[in-house]
Amino acid sequence: MSMNTKQLYTGIGIAIVVLVGIGVWYFQTRKTTPEIPGVIPREEASLGAQLFEEAANPVKKSLPETNPFEQVNTNPIDKIYKNPFQ
Repeated sequence: MSMNTKQLYTGIGIAIVVLVGIGVWYFQTRKTTPEIPGVIPREEASLGAQLFEEAANPVKKSLPETNPFEQVNTNPIDKIYKNPFQ
């Protein structure tokens, strides 16, 4: 192999890496769903969505707490050490 073919392969390799990078950037920045003009997004859930949420997990509000340490401070260093960055 001569020096010119090595430079040619190196240039082709660099061009492929650059093109792949541009392609990844393009597809990540492209919007997945086009916006429809005149449509106002709704923030509140409809009655069907509320019923579905309740039916999906009917015991959501009546289950006991499963983590016994959530309401108890179990870290003894919190009382001793003061974080200087807070």
